[in-house]
Amino acid sequence: MKNVILNSVAGRTILVLLVGLSLSHIASLWVYTAERSEALNLSHDRLVAERMAMITRLIEETPVASRRQVLSVLDSPGLRVTEGPREPVVASPKESDRPHILQHILELYLPDREEESILVHFAAAQDERRTDDLFGPENAGLNEHTKDVRQFLESHIAETTITGTIQASIQLADSSWLHFSSPLSVPKALTPRMVLSMVIMLLAVLILSIWAVRRWTAPLTTFAHAAERFGVDVNASPLPESGLLEVRKAAHSLNQMQERIQRFVEDRTQMIAAIAHDLGTPITRLRLRAEYIEDEEQHEKMLTDLNEMEDMIASTLTFARDDGATEPREIFDLNSLLQSICDDISDAGHTVEFQPKGRIPYAFRLVALRRAFANLLDNAVIYGGKAHL
Repeated sequence: MKNVILNSVAGRTILVLLVGLSLSHIASLWVYTAERSEALNLSHDRLVAERMAMITRLIEETPVASRRQVLSVLDSPGLRVTEGPREPVVASPKESDRPHILQHILELYLPDREEESILVHFAAAQDERRTDDLFGPENAGLNEHTKDVRQFLESHIAETTITGTIQASIQLADSSWLHFSSPLSVPKALTPRMVLSMVIMLLAVLILSIWAVRRWTAPLTTFAHAAERFGVDVNASPLPESGLLEVRKAAHSLNQMQERIQRFVEDRTQMIAAIAHDLGTPITRLRLRAEYIEDEEQHEKMLTDLNEMEDMIASTLTFARDDGATEPREIFDLNSLLQSICDDISDAGHTVEFQPKGRIPYAFRLVALRRAFANLLDNAVIYGGKAHL
């Protein structure tokens, strides 16, 4: 069954469509995911940089005694912020695109800062943690609101992967530092929604392909059946010239070939009929002359030969007409048939030996079988010098 499908026009067409469209869909998803990730990263970095700049300006205008309280309000799951005199983060090298872009955006939002007062670093994720990168370890002193946010994100973050954490340190006017930390996430290359989309696409392509290919290849099936019927019956009805252009051309060629063969058969039938008609006259004369032969045995043999000639001519004419009529079967003794053929060949002066095996009743077309054995034995005595049967 597998070979039949793969070796058929419909099967191969459907396979090519499925494979081609699947690869095209996968490539499109890959390009879409890459473009989407780049756009989301740029949007995320711009928003994070804007929040960092706003928080920095707000903290600088806040009295030192109130800063800790304000920072506790500004601290959020997506952007952790703390103040401290500790050493700032180690800046990432310039060849790191993501930190360099974020630092450039921060410098645009904070144009009054020295370059050394804005440091950005990217820390790669050490494991597959997601919400821990946002909130810290589970039950680490979180308030009720933060716990609710954590639960919500845990249920909706399955389609993204945390790749690391972007860390930034910005020096304030009083030489203290603000430290920021924000997780970086990228969409997964393959999500359940994408798999569902691909499955739906493949099912739609499969259904439409089967319908279209079966519709387009139906004339080919009709063409094959017509060719088989034409091989059995040369007078079969012509094939309808419909369907695709190539199928119409093939059907037209087959119909033309059928017409030529029909004309050839008609010409052959007329020629053989004319020959049979012309042979009828000398056979009749020979039959009349046989009546003057006084030797009874020779008289019977000559009449037998003339009858055989007439039967052969009639059988050949029937075959040439190809009208489906066949010689009727009859039961006869095979040894008697062979003995008569051997006697005729011996009377013609050839050497033939026959060893009968007793009576053998046989049901077949007598004239056709006699002609076949006679031709076989004639070839034996002509090309072999003698025949042994």
